[in-house]
Amino acid sequence: PGRFWCFVMWTFYVFSMLGVCVAIVLLIRRYADSNVPIIVLVATAYAWLTSMGIVALVPLDVWSTLADQTSGRVAIGYMWSITYWSTQAATWLVLPFYQVYSEAGDFTVKARCWTSIKENMLLYASIGLLGAIGIGVLL
Repeated sequence: PGRFWCFVMWTFYVFSMLGVCVAIVLLIRRYADSNVPIIVLVATAYAWLTSMGIVALVPLDVWSTLADQTSGRVAIGYMWSITYWSTQAATWLVLPFYQVYSEAGDFTVKARCWTSIKENMLLYASIGLLGAIGIGVLL
């Protein structure tokens, strides 16, 4: 009986993720302008996938805990790590880079990349300085 429910939950996860992917494609087709660069569409789709994928991952995690499925917990731990770290990378590195890159008024790709890097480093330096001041005030 344990293998059957394990199969059912993984099937649920696969179909849930397929549903999430279909929803993302439909949302992008509905709301994205036709002149949006493909790289922006891919970044948007990936950001949505990592955030919407939690809807499919949480029930699987809860089930594996309640059913005491130790073998499934290792795989789910990896999925949580991938979801967490890819969301962090997208939030703090990839998406801010694309945002400034798309708004940069430079004429070459290299110049737009450099502008994006400089502006993001200014943002991160400001956040770091405010964080250091906050820690200094608390100490």
